[in-house]
Amino acid sequence: MAKPISLALRLDERRPDRVFVSVILAPRDPDASVGGVSVQMFSRSGQSLGTRLLLPIAGQLSQTMRSSVELRTLDALPTGARVVATAWWSGGQLEATCPTDPGTELGSHMRGESPVSPSDSDVLQPLEATERERIAALFPWVNEPMLPPDQPAAYFEPAPEDDTDSYVDELADHYELDDESAEWLKELMSEDD
Repeated sequence: MAKPISLALRLDERRPDRVFVSVILAPRDPDASVGGVSVQMFSRSGQSLGTRLLLPIAGQLSQTMRSSVELRTLDALPTGARVVATAWWSGGQLEATCPTDPGTELGSHMRGESPVSPSDSDVLQPLEATERERIAALFPWVNEPMLPPDQPAAYFEPAPEDDTDSYVDELADHYELDDESAEWLKELMSEDD
């Protein structure tokens, strides 16, 4: 029997006693329906590290959805722990897992999101363009832009129609514009096309 939904888990953040994960559900069938979704953390040996959390997800699944959740333990997370998500539908259930150790997901490892300092004897060489193209064909996220999660984006949101002056003042302060340049920018932004 073909499964009408797909289920994936992604580790978003790890702290000493908790993890933040995203549960991603996608329909494979136009009539896909979900009965429920749960997540729980387990040790390497399969012992439960906390309570099972039932997510408020049920019903018709018409498009891909993502829900983020925080899972905590009473003690520090042990090495090798993992999160297991289970999704039910009328014909059965699906499971997805993800490790809680930092840098163990392929995407995190390949993009260096959790770098490990190399020793003096290690020699790191950059990929050649043809090697990078072959890898990007299999894993498109390799070519995604990399911004640290705690750094704000390097652009401003479009100004609201009724608040151009304060928006330009904010830009002028950020880019240290003089008064004449700020006035010119206000005039430019207020012109109708």
